Amino acid sequence: MIRTAVLVAASLVFITSAQTAEQTKEPPVALERVLVGEWQGGLCIGELTLRADGAFERQHYSPGNHQLTGTWAVRWNALPPTLVMTCKTSDFSGYVGETKEVKLVQLDNEALMYQYPGGQQVRYERVPAQQTSQEKELAALQGTWVPLQYEEKGKKVQGEFNCKQIINGDNVTFLVNGETHAEGKVVLNPTKSPKQLDFQFTSGRRT
Repeated sequence: MIRTAVLVAASLVFITSAQTAEQTKEPPVALERVLVGEWQGGLCIGELTLRADGAFERQHYSPGNHQLTGTWAVRWNALPPTLVMTCKTSDFSGYVGETKEVKLVQLDNEALMYQYPGGQQVRYERVPAQQTSQEKELAALQGTWVPLQYEEKGKKVQGEFNCKQIINGDNVTFLVNGETHAEGKVVLNPTKSPKQLDFQFTSGRRT
């Protein structure tokens, strides 16, 4: 009963928006903006990223774990609206040039569900935008790190480095000769080019 209620509610949103669009002769842009973002599906569905410029990316798609890129658009000439995705590039040539048209049966800030012509439904959950890149980068930094080389003012420093840093979650601990030298927080900014990593010390010595 709950699932049915959700789908009906979603359909009502589409109907109201479509009627408004018909009066203004413009597509319901606000709803299309809700589609923009990164969506996480289940096994063989993978991740779907819909960008504001009309491009899309698929990762871990199908049993072959394929990657696809292409273009997307929403057609509002019938209800429910149709999501149209055309593949431009893929690591599997059979997908290139293929266009899929699916009916949007649920769309909100948390979930996206569409239906194929044969009746099969596919559901995605939204991945929070900020969480997407930062958590992936932070996960890759977990563990104990030992320096292989060190530069100061553009010159390599010779000698042994009896130090290491341990990253656990967003906490970092610097050890020198086995003793805690400083502790702090890991601050990431993956939107920078190159990506930016900072340590904000909360205790101990910085040098």
